Amino acid sequence: MVRQNIDVTPPKATIVLITDAALYANPDDFEHAVDVAASAAVGAVRAGQSVSLWTTGGLRLSANGSPEESMLFLDRLAGVTLLADRAREGLAGTLERLEHAERGGVLIAVGGHPQPAEFGTLTRIAGRFGLAALTRISAPENQRSGTARAAAGLSIIDAPTAAEICDRWERLAQAAARGSVR
Repeated sequence: MVRQNIDVTPPKATIVLITDAALYANPDDFEHAVDVAASAAVGAVRAGQSVSLWTTGGLRLSANGSPEESMLFLDRLAGVTLLADRAREGLAGTLERLEHAERGGVLIAVGGHPQPAEFGTLTRIAGRFGLAALTRISAPENQRSGTARAAAGLSIIDAPTAAEICDRWERLAQAAARGSVR
């Protein structure tokens, strides 16, 4: 007799929106970052995935794939602002908590330009996920050519607009699904 076990756990996505003002070269880039986080969250919810969205300011949202949850994400993200001080959790604290969260699925860190120590922690955490990316709004002169580049298991997507980041993320995710990433 042979038993085949099927994993019925829905795929999951963890999205971290960086809200630390000190990590943005241009405050206008934050609006693009919010758009990317919203697109990633709503896309994952619509795909029936379990989604956790964290901001470095302490907001935590979760969804299990119902359509009503998409509106909750959009409503809550509409009120998110940059935090001028790091009195709250900040990126370092958020990454510390994320390090102890569940493994697996997809990790998308959105916005900002982490400091070297934070970048190192994010790179280490990336190994806990099937696919991990840091998406950043950058001026064209600060970008490297190509869709994305990798740093020890963490894909880095730099683009000047939210739409371009979402397009590059989609291509990266499709490549990962085909097994041509990593």
